[in-house]
Amino acid sequence: MHRTLKIAFVVLSMFLLLSLTFTDTSNLDLVWKKDKLFEVKFYSPSEYTARRMTQHNREKKLRNYPSGMTRLEDVIAAKHPKRMLICVLVTASMVESRGKAVMDTWVDYANNKYPDLGIHVVFAYDGKSPKALQGVPTFPVKPTGYNDVYKKVYESLETVWELYGQDYDYFMKADDDVFIHIDRVAAVFGNTESFNPNLLAVYGYRDPNDFMCWGGPGYILSRQALKEIYPHLQQCGEDFVDGEDISISWCFMRYVFNVHHKPWNGCQAVMYNGTMAAFANVPQDRTANWALWDEPDVEFEITDTRIFNWKYRNMLSLHAFKSETGREPTMQQYYNFYYNTK
Repeated sequence: MHRTLKIAFVVLSMFLLLSLTFTDTSNLDLVWKKDKLFEVKFYSPSEYTARRMTQHNREKKLRNYPSGMTRLEDVIAAKHPKRMLICVLVTASMVESRGKAVMDTWVDYANNKYPDLGIHVVFAYDGKSPKALQGVPTFPVKPTGYNDVYKKVYESLETVWELYGQDYDYFMKADDDVFIHIDRVAAVFGNTESFNPNLLAVYGYRDPNDFMCWGGPGYILSRQALKEIYPHLQQCGEDFVDGEDISISWCFMRYVFNVHHKPWNGCQAVMYNGTMAAFANVPQDRTANWALWDEPDVEFEITDTRIFNWKYRNMLSLHAFKSETGREPTMQQYYNFYYNTK
């Protein structure tokens, strides 16, 4: 009986090897399993290329990771749930001011105080490793000017996918002058019935006249959305050289919607407490609006957004904190108020 099984195994193995010899294996992977001999997975050529590109670039970036920079896995233990990764763009010129403000408030809340919420933060930093970033998960990006910050966004999204794309369900791009209510984001996106990371979706505040998400308050990509856009980010960096939020939207429109004919509905709203005013952009000249920052349940309007029932209580993110204007509170004041009263 055992002899017969051995002969059958040898014959089956030879048949498989002969089959692969005359088969195009450029889009084939053999995945070994404990409960079965192997599993054969086929991928489309574009999918296979993206997988190999991701693996190659990941290995290269891990080899060249700057010494002195803290990695995400050094801070977030494997046991913690991983629902969303927020990538904050921080410049060398602002790391001691705006960078420190977010580190001491909502970033500390997410990574150190309540990592079990599953919302974690990593910095994309364009300078050398300063002491200010010690202990804060960081990866390097090339420095850019203000007018070509889209290049930094494309590079950051590439790195986020290569290093963490398989670990998290959602990915958020954020600036260093935005406040993100981690507990509210966790409450909304922790609902796995309403939010499926395998659906191609981009969330944020939709421009009233376009299909793009405003970049200031930040926008969120599902895992599937980042997976679809990843192979095209370098080309998009050459094709679209406008504002980063506009550029990302056009990148989706051309390469995901038009070329691959994948359904994409543009920027989608996120409901919180019955309103879609969740990603808030309060310009610095709105003195009257900022005067209400410590009255969380008072409704107010910002007419150029076409939304008239904003509440500080309902905001997932708030942009922009530029304390040099003197009109808005400091990020520390805002954090102390909302995380003592909630």
